[in-house]
Amino acid sequence: MALLLAWGACVAAAAQPSSTPEPLERRAWDEARDRFRESGPVLWIGIPRRSLTFWHDAIRYAGCVDPGTTVTLNGSAVRVYPTGAFAGLAHLKPGINRLEFRAHRDGRVTRIVRRIERPAPARALPAEPLSIAGRSYMLPKDDADLLPGDAVRIRFRGSPGAMAWFRIGRSLKSYPMRELSVARGEAAQAGIYEGSHTVRPEDALNNDLVRVSLEQTRRGKTHRVDGEVPGRLTVLDPSNLRRVRVSEEGVGIFDDVRFSTRVATAPAGAALAVTGREGERLRVRLAKGVDGWIATDAVRANLRRESSESAGPVLGKVALTCDAASAATAAVLSLGLDSPRKGGIWSRPLPYHVEVSESGATLTLTVWGLRADRGDARNTGSEGATSRTLTGEVGSDSIVSTAVRLDPGGVPDKTVLSVNLGNDPLWGYKTEFAAGEMRLQVRRLPDRDTSREHPLRGLRICLDPGHGGADVGAIGAAGLCESDVNLEIARRLARLLETAGAETTMTRDEDRFVSVEDRLADARAKRADLFVSIHNNAVSLEEDPLRSRGARLFYYHGQGATLAGALAEACRGVDPRATEQVGARRRSYRLTRTLTEMPSVLVECAFLSNPEDEARLLDSAFLDTVSAALYNGIVAFLNPPRAAHGEPGSSGPSN
Repeated sequence: MALLLAWGACVAAAAQPSSTPEPLERRAWDEARDRFRESGPVLWIGIPRRSLTFWHDAIRYAGCVDPGTTVTLNGSAVRVYPTGAFAGLAHLKPGINRLEFRAHRDGRVTRIVRRIERPAPARALPAEPLSIAGRSYMLPKDDADLLPGDAVRIRFRGSPGAMAWFRIGRSLKSYPMRELSVARGEAAQAGIYEGSHTVRPEDALNNDLVRVSLEQTRRGKTHRVDGEVPGRLTVLDPSNLRRVRVSEEGVGIFDDVRFSTRVATAPAGAALAVTGREGERLRVRLAKGVDGWIATDAVRANLRRESSESAGPVLGKVALTCDAASAATAAVLSLGLDSPRKGGIWSRPLPYHVEVSESGATLTLTVWGLRADRGDARNTGSEGATSRTLTGEVGSDSIVSTAVRLDPGGVPDKTVLSVNLGNDPLWGYKTEFAAGEMRLQVRRLPDRDTSREHPLRGLRICLDPGHGGADVGAIGAAGLCESDVNLEIARRLARLLETAGAETTMTRDEDRFVSVEDRLADARAKRADLFVSIHNNAVSLEEDPLRSRGARLFYYHGQGATLAGALAEACRGVDPRATEQVGARRRSYRLTRTLTEMPSVLVECAFLSNPEDEARLLDSAFLDTVSAALYNGIVAFLNPPRAAHGEPGSSGPSN
């Protein structure tokens, strides 16, 4: 491995052009300097760009002056870096905060003021007069569709110490509410009232209001106030559920209304029964007793209604085809999708979920809404009605096998298949639906020349410089735009890869906007073997910009974990002062989540929000170092130690 890394460094040095590259432009700073000419010291405030309302107790600031200029914030000196950049964190009190920046140079002063309003925390309402607050604490906030058995939570804020209840729709029945304890986490003040209602089959609600009431007797006189929560309620008929069709490819279905965990991918054209709604999110049926949540803008026109018990497709013939002669495909797993009506075929795609182990040795496919016909001998095999194992040989030393589990976990219309790849780790996969069939194509490591002279020959690598055009991405305190530095790193990395024999493609080779859809389409159209999206980082507005620096690596699918780990290992030496150990992290970014056909990663090379990182990115020699590290990581990924392909949580090959 040390030899490989040393070779990478040699290639990095040899591949640089003989002339010194033009320095990167600081576009935002250059524009500011033009505005300030002849009017005093140049002072540019990039963050916050304007006065605003901000709920956190601190806000970061960033700006730039000419080197040699001194800067103060509200009278206190601010550190100015050699580039002229300055950055830090300003603490906020409730109310209006005045941030006055001053640039001092040659007896002249330039002043810029930002007013940041931090709203004061809500206080408990007074006991008198009896009142109900506005909608900020009310639940439900959004209109909701419910099934019998669902529970709905009702909440509002009012005068403390009173008696509260709610009514739903036209019913005269009142349901009591209790005042939450002040010590409870979400009730940081007195006067929060809460109740719940479990929907009954006889509840005939159709866009009906929820009314709340508060009553208190004082000095022998009873006072009462009423209000309405913003969300209206509708009860669905489980025997006549509407269905919607998914209008986009690869739409996520999640485990709860907050979209916490992705549990399924819905192909375009999949039909889903709607079992509930909360605002702009729909609850849909995946299998008997299993629901998920999907965004309303990802579906279109309603289809024919159906009962929640309507029969779905039946698992037909399961076939595993191995092609030893194919350079790209190790196996094709095909699942027959039979209509519940005997002799027919199922014509619509189904929601599914693919999980890849981080070692790349196992792939698990879950197909929702697909049930097994227990009377069909094709699916029983020698192991009974609940499993079937198919095995095929690929080449002389690789075994691809799949085990099919029917009725897993007591869910009759859910089918789980495990694909074991033997000695070849998974390179990528692709799912396809056709009338009566679902196909899962499993890719293996592409054939390539592994000679020392050209260790990457035979590979096609897609580099994706993030942002571009009007989308400049993050902007550093010194005015460096992320889109510019992303493109420069990608160009330098492309030269290194090509010197090592790889064919490279770039989703953009100039400063222009490219949509995520076009980036994905470009990688697929050019049949890339690897995908590396190049970015630079920035902290959020409430974070200290000086605390975060260095590279971060992100992946989503298991086949990208080892690539991300190898890149992280190579990047560790780029900045020994990084505030935390550089490592590979799993994140659900659209690019890396959607590209399943190849290992794909997103690289954040440095933090533009940190003035020291930004200064390094302005240095051509540092860009060479970053590009060489990425190159070395790719080489190390393709030539791992023989012992293992990596373990879950590992950060890639070691030196």
